[in-house]
Amino acid sequence: MNTYHFKLLDPGDRNPQRRDALAERSLPETLSSHQEAARHYQPDDDLIDAVNVALAVGAPLLLTGEPGTGKTQVAYFLAWYFELDTEKQPFTLSVRSTTTADDLLYHFDAVAYLHAAHDPERSGKPLDRAEFIKPGPLWQAYECEGPAVVLIDEVDKAPRDFPNDILREIENMSFKIMETGEVVTADPS
Repeated sequence: MNTYHFKLLDPGDRNPQRRDALAERSLPETLSSHQEAARHYQPDDDLIDAVNVALAVGAPLLLTGEPGTGKTQVAYFLAWYFELDTEKQPFTLSVRSTTTADDLLYHFDAVAYLHAAHDPERSGKPLDRAEFIKPGPLWQAYECEGPAVVLIDEVDKAPRDFPNDILREIENMSFKIMETGEVVTADPS
């Protein structure tokens, strides 16, 4: 039986078993992944009201708060609660300082396209730009059968214009792929 030591770091310990204590510790199952923890999440009444209002009016829900307060977990909880495909959902974009609105929609691999254009085996054959496009989280959600949860995690790290850049695509529930001219539209269900 493992005994869990809450005092793994103890500079005053004269005979520390540091490596053994660290190796023997086991993390609770609910900390191993957001998907596993979803069924244990307990939203408070204000959050339940906010979610219900957003669902009723078909609007996105923006959660703010200090790091570690469970904002990300809400998306996983909603996917679990509504019995969505939790292997795929929520469709997630982890924002960095270099993230653009296009990252939420799709990624066009310009380097692979350029490489293919100069491939001698493809000489004289037209390239299909669609082969070099990878759907982003919003596109995946739009093509999903039924409801979907999209998580834009750490949106505060995005450039200032990011929220405005994605607003039209979210409101209209569609966007255009510039490289092909195709319009991606959400499944109305």
